[in-house]
Amino acid sequence: MMRRALWGLAALVVLGGVAVGLELLGRVYPDQLMPADWRRAYFMSHYPFRTVPDPDVGFRVPSNQRALVETHDYTYLLETDADGFPNREPRPERAAVVVLGDSLATAPGVDFDKSFVQLLAAARPGEAVVNLAVAAAGPERQYAIFRKYGASLEPRVVMACIYPASDFENDEPFRAWLAAEPRPDYDRFRLDTAVQAHDPGWLGRQLQKSWMYASLREAALGVWEGDAHLPQHRRLPDGTDLLFGKNELAFASTAAAPDDPRLGPLVDAVVRFRDAVEHVGATFVVVLIPSKEELFAVAPERTAANLASRAEARLREAGLAVVSLYAPLRRLGETEAPFFSQDSHLTEAGNRVAADALLRWLDEHVPLAHRRRPEND
Repeated sequence: MMRRALWGLAALVVLGGVAVGLELLGRVYPDQLMPADWRRAYFMSHYPFRTVPDPDVGFRVPSNQRALVETHDYTYLLETDADGFPNREPRPERAAVVVLGDSLATAPGVDFDKSFVQLLAAARPGEAVVNLAVAAAGPERQYAIFRKYGASLEPRVVMACIYPASDFENDEPFRAWLAAEPRPDYDRFRLDTAVQAHDPGWLGRQLQKSWMYASLREAALGVWEGDAHLPQHRRLPDGTDLLFGKNELAFASTAAAPDDPRLGPLVDAVVRFRDAVEHVGATFVVVLIPSKEELFAVAPERTAANLASRAEARLREAGLAVVSLYAPLRRLGETEAPFFSQDSHLTEAGNRVAADALLRWLDEHVPLAHRRRPEND
């Protein structure tokens, strides 16, 4: 009995050592061994992002930056104006086009002149385009930013870029923050709100850090769910391995009813924004930007009735002008990656396709003088 117990204890020690060794090996070589969702979480936790408080719009990023940003996915020069928005100084006092949105419209990962906003500007010589996008800005917050920083620019066109995969949630903490007295630091407030809503507990947080747990969980789900299991990554024809997030996969693949209660607040916020823009004589257009999960992880028939599709239908029913980037970015993926591998933002190619779609819409609805296409269009 004693000998068997000793052998059993020795086996446990050996297995424990092997497990620890595999875990450490996975962490030393995350790009080769870690499951996709772990690698994306690791990327986000190491992305350098700083904010400064703004009493009216929550936060902005630091002003007058020229900083080199290096990540696993890209290296680019971050540039901001005196208010912390992605423009070069001097920022124009008047603008033909004002663009608002979340980080998809700030274009992290590509140099300033390669963003779709600046490609628009390059196609419109003599007519200023100003970018007032900031991370985590849903339509409610975009409206607040426009009132404070955009209305005085007297634009002819206002583009509200909506990223459905995040923007249904982005405005919830912003509304709560607006109602708070006194208003706390918004960046900390929204992150604390997210943690409270999705906190898996101490054990869950430890397991989320584990390579072995993530690998075993992915293998088990593949067996349990069979053909219904959604992939954690997909390699595109140009060799880019797109990594997918589990929350984004759930958003893309989950059906929503036409009267889903989450639709009302978002649509109402966009309509209020549109009415305020049209009141000052400008044209308002909604730009819908997809996630890579919606385009490349989930079959089109499974996204036909998800929350993003329902939102587009409701926005059009409300009489809003809508430019959807879903189809052109999906077509681009047949030859070249529209998104970075780990990051959720658009590559240079994705930005070019976005700019081209917006320029086509402007040609048809708001013709502007001195029109020309950007290079590589």
